[in-house]
Amino acid sequence: MALHPPERSAQVALARAFAAAVNAHDLAAIGAFVSPAYVEHQGMAEPTVGREAIRGAFEALFAAFPDYRLDLADVIVDGDQIAMRATQRGTQSGPLGPMPAAGRSMEVLTIDIVRVEDGRFAEHWGLGDVETMARQLGWTDGA
Repeated sequence: MALHPPERSAQVALARAFAAAVNAHDLAAIGAFVSPAYVEHQGMAEPTVGREAIRGAFEALFAAFPDYRLDLADVIVDGDQIAMRATQRGTQSGPLGPMPAAGRSMEVLTIDIVRVEDGRFAEHWGLGDVETMARQLGWTDGA
């Protein structure tokens, strides 16, 4: 399904507004960007369904990295999907899951694809450079 320029611009604006909400650490605004039946496919053996999937992930991320930022480099629209290439940055001053606070900074690339339905994110697939993040934070050998 080809999008006309105004529709494509709206999808790009949606992605940029989401990144702004993330950078403001505004959990309510982040939640408003996703549909109630949102499906998270990243890092799960089974997809997680519901708005709380994204809220819980960002809550943990912001607690571990109080200075967390998501800087979009590219936003590509194809029909109802948005692909985003971004850099995540932050200093880990709190635990993240089983990993204790490292006091170190990370800067890693991510690729995210979201499917948009009725102006909200309905599904997400993502790929982050977890190996580089773990090395930068000293979670693995070779730090």
